[in-house]
Amino acid sequence: MFAYENITTISDCNICCNMVILHFMNDNKNIKIIVVGSSKSDNTLFVDYFRNHPEKAVTGYDFSWSEADDPETLPSLRPDIIVQVVDSMDLDESLVMTPQLIDMHLKIVLVFNHYNKLLATDHSIDFSQLGTLMGLQATAVDVVKEQGIDSLLRMIVDAVEGKSADTRHLHVNYGGDVESAVSTIVAEMAKIPEIDKSFSKRYLSIRLLESPEAALARLPKVPAIQNVADKAEACRVKLERSLHRSPADIIHEARHGFISGALNATLSHSNDHSDHTRQQRIDAILTNRWVGFPILAVVLYLVFQCTFFLGAFPQEWIQSGVDALASALHAWWSPTWLSSLLIDGVLEGVGAVLAFLPNIIILFFFISIMEDSGYMARIAFLMDKIMHRVGLHGRSFVPMLVGFGCNVPAIMAARDIDNRKDRALTMLMIPFMSCSARLPVYMLFVGAFFPSHKALVMMSLYLIGVLLSIIFALVMKRTKYFRQPNQDYVSELPAFRMPVLRNTASHIWERCADYLKKISTVILWASIIIWALYYFPRHEELTKPYNDRIAELRLMDSDATLSAAQRQSIDAQIDSLMFVASAVQKEHSALASVGHWMEPVTKPLGFDWRLNVCILTGLPAKEAIVSTLGIVFHQDNEDSLEAELRNNPFFTPLKAYAFLLFVLLYFPCVATIATLRRFLGTKWAAFTVVNSLVLAWLVSFLVYNIGSLL
Repeated sequence: MFAYENITTISDCNICCNMVILHFMNDNKNIKIIVVGSSKSDNTLFVDYFRNHPEKAVTGYDFSWSEADDPETLPSLRPDIIVQVVDSMDLDESLVMTPQLIDMHLKIVLVFNHYNKLLATDHSIDFSQLGTLMGLQATAVDVVKEQGIDSLLRMIVDAVEGKSADTRHLHVNYGGDVESAVSTIVAEMAKIPEIDKSFSKRYLSIRLLESPEAALARLPKVPAIQNVADKAEACRVKLERSLHRSPADIIHEARHGFISGALNATLSHSNDHSDHTRQQRIDAILTNRWVGFPILAVVLYLVFQCTFFLGAFPQEWIQSGVDALASALHAWWSPTWLSSLLIDGVLEGVGAVLAFLPNIIILFFFISIMEDSGYMARIAFLMDKIMHRVGLHGRSFVPMLVGFGCNVPAIMAARDIDNRKDRALTMLMIPFMSCSARLPVYMLFVGAFFPSHKALVMMSLYLIGVLLSIIFALVMKRTKYFRQPNQDYVSELPAFRMPVLRNTASHIWERCADYLKKISTVILWASIIIWALYYFPRHEELTKPYNDRIAELRLMDSDATLSAAQRQSIDAQIDSLMFVASAVQKEHSALASVGHWMEPVTKPLGFDWRLNVCILTGLPAKEAIVSTLGIVFHQDNEDSLEAELRNNPFFTPLKAYAFLLFVLLYFPCVATIATLRRFLGTKWAAFTVVNSLVLAWLVSFLVYNIGSLL
């Protein structure tokens, strides 16, 4: 029966590999071929056939053969092409060598032996698609029945002479951490001209991470090699400390994921799944286009529902603590500009953002679980067909997933995409992803205006961002700059694994540290600047009538003969007058002047000067929007910011959702634009700014105005 075996670790020394060197030779051509495979008998069968049937050749070519025993010597033999014999009845085991050959930067033709036996089990392989995905050519050959021989010989010649569109160089993706280490080692190797040019520096760097002794044996014995060895060892130690696994295990698992992804996309199964492993049966469900998306929707709904439900309790505790501290300081400290700065500016502004830290922790706990378990790779595989329809590949969706955390490292992760135009377009799509900086804004408004549908509204924001990014890519792919033939790549499917608590805690701490660092720097200074702009200039002449009346009421309140009801009435009047005086001051502040200046543009969206100011303060960091709301909507009472927004007569759920869409779509932060400028240039960075602002305005305009008509 046809069967798979899951392989998570492999080692070159454990692979039984018999290699036979063949030569096509005549007066004009000389093509060296090495036949490799996991079965010595199958390789010998091929060699004997070519030896006994010299008439089976391409016109103008002859061939001879010789042998080699060590797979590490392949590059030093300088072959023109590798013919890898694959046992069709044991695909996973037979193909484990392929990613290594790809790392060696060798041209490859895959030959599937015993393919008729595979067909008899109602399985089949799309050879054309498999070759396209893996950057090589593939075909089925049966030397016993003399089937596929001529096609194989033609493929060999076409690949060597560059006539095959499928034969191209690509990289097996080993993940951001390993790829960064490989780049570091490659840069160190580039300083040593004595290194054998037949060996790919990338391959040697990978071997230094997984098997240093074997790799050092292939490097020249010069003093500078010690620097390479030291750099590789430092990278190995760093990877083990950060990922808590050996680099060899990570690399081997990535190779297995590469093979699993390629087979999942090209191997057609029968209705009988009894011979499949548990992982293959699970993958058949999770990556099914009819079942996989509903499962993804349910998973996202549960993640957001748990984020809101579990985060509500610690969020309320933090907010109550901030409010209690502010009330105590107000009672103890007489009103001055300094007290207003520290209480209304720093405490209210920073506290409003700090309250959402528990939600950040919970959300990234679930994201880390999805990533470490391997489910995130299934999401990328699921999106692969959709990405193909817009001219991209599922690999482009991986940086987009990273963008849900932060757009800046997501743009940097997109550098791993080989094709220059696809890489640029992916980078331009990433700002549509809802980064964690937007999350506090979402949670504040969703909690205030959509308490019964929190998870659904939150999901809609994330999905709208993804949908608009795909529409954006469709449009851009039809422009002259991005128009090109599609190139397919393998969407890796790593083995499922149990998340390690230490890894999960490490990922959460990284996010929390970034969040707290931003609160203590960008958000703090933004809160101070926002407070200063709304506090100055002072308009004593406008607030004097209210302040005089407040003074009179406080004098009356000092009368010991007043009843409790009278004191309560006086306190209510004082609170009302203080609110009006504060509103008058804010309305005539420098901050309000800027907001009013923007109103002709934003009024059709339902925004007022306060939301306009929030849009501006969100430019350096989206979290600053929450601190701005905490300052401009603060009413000197004990209500939380969420309650103050909900009770404010200006807001409606429709206005709130239109504002959330604007926050979703206009560019994430200045750091994201700077990163785009670094990798794509000033033109595309400026394009992103203008495009995102225009799109945000159009979508918010349509939602608000169409919604107003309903």
